[in-house]
Amino acid sequence: MKEPDWTDLKLLERFPFPVWRSGRDAQRDDFNRAWLAFTGRTSEQERGDGWTVGVHPDDLEALLHRYREAFEARRPLELEYRLRRHDGQYRWVVDREAPFVDEGGTFAGYLGACYDVTSCKQAEGQVAFQALLCNTPSSPRIWTGESPSGTGTPKRSFNGPRRK
Repeated sequence: MKEPDWTDLKLLERFPFPVWRSGRDAQRDDFNRAWLAFTGRTSEQERGDGWTVGVHPDDLEALLHRYREAFEARRPLELEYRLRRHDGQYRWVVDREAPFVDEGGTFAGYLGACYDVTSCKQAEGQVAFQALLCNTPSSPRIWTGESPSGTGTPKRSFNGPRRK
């Protein structure tokens, strides 16, 4: 049975999101244009374990552990980790991956597609911070002006939502 290659997967080469493929040995062996543009590295640099150079050190061990478990069980997996972009900035990505089969129906490896979710993570952080502020017993007050007498007593203030 022949090994599938990107000529068999031309659609993924032009896919607008970073896509990778691993063979039966769990080693990543091919990357589409979007992956290479995102990382700023060559396919040769990324092959095998080379792609792990771009994963944030705090995320790498857990990512590899979960990937190996899913690979051995031949089950789909979703990972969230930080991947270094070509400009050196780490971006949060969701990597959705699944096993694929060759023309004969035999397991041939994994395909994964990554989506940059950094802006979502930042928004989650802002919402969590605001929730923390609003749910703190000593919520900060926002002063909107002094009273006409100039005593410093506020005309209006905001203490956050009232708790029941």
